[in-house]
Amino acid sequence: GRVSVTLTAPGPLGLGFGFGDAADPENVDASAVGDGRPVRVSVTEVRRGSQAEAHPRLVVGLVLTRVAGVSIGGMSLAEADEVLGRAVGGARPLALGFEQRPLDLTRLRLAPSGETA
Repeated sequence: GRVSVTLTAPGPLGLGFGFGDAADPENVDASAVGDGRPVRVSVTEVRRGSQAEAHPRLVVGLVLTRVAGVSIGGMSLAEADEVLGRAVGGARPLALGFEQRPLDLTRLRLAPSGETA
């Protein structure tokens, strides 16, 4: 599903982002995705005490899709990083759009009964 958030306070957003290969989300090798190919920008951190933490729907794993009305789908690492950099230091309010990544059940591991995962 989609998640939309508007951050209003000046200063840091309180989010950490990671860049991966849009075609192969498992590929997060920065040198590999820095070659101009489209990237997927994911939330890797929601910092405690930040304005982002005040939005309960902002969670690690969301995929960033829009920054201040601009779609970042298909952007290279350099392009997406530039848009994010302008947004972080830019005007507020700042609208961000995200998609929840579908749950990959093929990687799900169940703990044997009696154990916790």
